[in-house]
Amino acid sequence: MISIPFISRKRYIEVKAYTNHLGVYETAPVSQNVISKMKKQDISFTDTGTFYTGCWSRVNTKANSITIQSPCEVKIDCLGPDVCETYAADRQIISMDFTHHTDPSYPDRDFFISKIIMPWVFEDNHNINFVIARHMENTTMMNVLSGLTNFRTQPSSNIFNVIPKIKHRYKIPPLHPMASIYPMSSLPLHLEVYHDPIKYNQLNEKHLRLYFNGSSIKKDKGRKCAGGHQ
Repeated sequence: MISIPFISRKRYIEVKAYTNHLGVYETAPVSQNVISKMKKQDISFTDTGTFYTGCWSRVNTKANSITIQSPCEVKIDCLGPDVCETYAADRQIISMDFTHHTDPSYPDRDFFISKIIMPWVFEDNHNINFVIARHMENTTMMNVLSGLTNFRTQPSSNIFNVIPKIKHRYKIPPLHPMASIYPMSSLPLHLEVYHDPIKYNQLNEKHLRLYFNGSSIKKDKGRKCAGGHQ
């Protein structure tokens, strides 16, 4: 892992990712594509290579985002409009719940919302917003809800998956790219990944629940989410 010299750090979005699980750190870490950025090419009929090597948008998107991959196999089994079951090969790594689906503030709908709690927390050096969205190489039937997050108040990396209330099932293989995290900044991105259970727990413990007060977002300092997840 390459660290940025201190004198240059303000010219980068420096993101540090922490996990409490050594196996996840070694086999399925969050990552940033290290392929060099491409200069945008003029429109022509010349051969620019395959989609993976010649698409300017794809290469630069991966170079400026963080990939969250599945650390184990996950199964989604929807039995109909009333029952949806989820399985993780290792529930000590990934946990899933449907608490947001039963939130009374949401109207009735024709789909389930599952929350996949990943074993990662993040911090950055600029206190900017990030976008979480479905990964462009996610070829499963996942329907990832996109949204904004800020690691200062929400260091965890939950993935919300929409599951239609129709009978169907699918799998998310281990190491499959699930979601991407994009910094809302024109500065270049630099990612550092650590196995650090102490730091992982510290970031989770200082997590604050947010709530709305009129048109403003407030911090509820008296309550914390269980496990530090929103």
